[in-house]
Amino acid sequence: MPKSPPQRPNTSSLRIDTQSPYFPRRPSGEVEVVRVIGQGSMGEVCFARDHALLRDVAFKRLKPDQQGMGKRLEREARIGAQLDHPHIVPVHRLVRGPDRQPLAYVMKLVQGEDLGQMLKRVKERVADGRPLEPDEDLDARIRILRAIIDAVAYAHDKGVIHRDLKPSNILIAQRGSVYLTDWGLAKIVRGRSPLATLTTVQTGRANSEEPTKLGTLMGTVAYMSPEQANGRTEGLGTESDVFSLGVMLYEILQLHHPYLDDPRKSGVLQAVRNGRVTPLDGRQAPEQVPEELLAIAEKATAVRPEDRYPDAGALADDLDRWSRGEAIQAGTDSFARQARRWLRRSPELALFTVIMLLLVDLMLLVYVLLN
Repeated sequence: MPKSPPQRPNTSSLRIDTQSPYFPRRPSGEVEVVRVIGQGSMGEVCFARDHALLRDVAFKRLKPDQQGMGKRLEREARIGAQLDHPHIVPVHRLVRGPDRQPLAYVMKLVQGEDLGQMLKRVKERVADGRPLEPDEDLDARIRILRAIIDAVAYAHDKGVIHRDLKPSNILIAQRGSVYLTDWGLAKIVRGRSPLATLTTVQTGRANSEEPTKLGTLMGTVAYMSPEQANGRTEGLGTESDVFSLGVMLYEILQLHHPYLDDPRKSGVLQAVRNGRVTPLDGRQAPEQVPEELLAIAEKATAVRPEDRYPDAGALADDLDRWSRGEAIQAGTDSFARQARRWLRRSPELALFTVIMLLLVDLMLLVYVLLN
């Protein structure tokens, strides 16, 4: 009887050893998990090697005690995969176990640091009196956040609220590219195919009386909007993300957090719930901060959602107006602001005007002295 030809291995799907919930480090298929590089309450992110495509990847998997959260992980992966934007980490593959339950997903590996690490380094440099590098100064920090605001605006246009915007979820690659990650707490606010089908997967609720649990399951307390901190998750809108972006803008401008620099750390949750942001003061910042940027941060962190920018796109528009030297929507347009805009738009004309005025003054002085 002729022998049947040997069966070729099936490489059409991601193969990985899922017999152990720990996903052992040894090569077990197309992806080899090398080491853990980040952890959360539900899962952990690993540095891994994709042997099929000969590239390094990030591999987010459930922790052993969270194996029942597969649907949440699947929802997170699907949302991330649908949001195709240059500043959002791309999702490549979803990994299922022998029972077809979601266990992990593969995404682009971003090697570098997060915004939180960068801000910590900048604060240490300023405290030690050391000069900042060009990629650490105020303009560079604003460019980083501006890129993320653009990514959030794109998500808002797709009907998705992130709900966990914070410096540790903003990744800065070694070559300067910026990415937003972690859609585990994302909420879909209006039906838009294909994301509308994901609304049936629940993300869970947290006990709002427990700050640690609240920060773990429903966002990070220090960057929450007042309405989110008060547990009003059902009516949460895009303005909530705007508040989180405003807190980060505040921290970028002032180089200190509006809540956490308070020595009474235990009062942070209550301060967030009340929206008691420490007033912005450009004179206390280590770098010269334009008044317009302070006004934009104040509007973004207004206590009432209706007093903020309606979404990240509107916040981006006001930042762009400032960068172009135009009047911003935040605050009143004073004569001083108009003069500064004129100086920024036409520095050569401003210099010429000053020189001409000095010449006129000099001529008047000479005339008075000679007569």
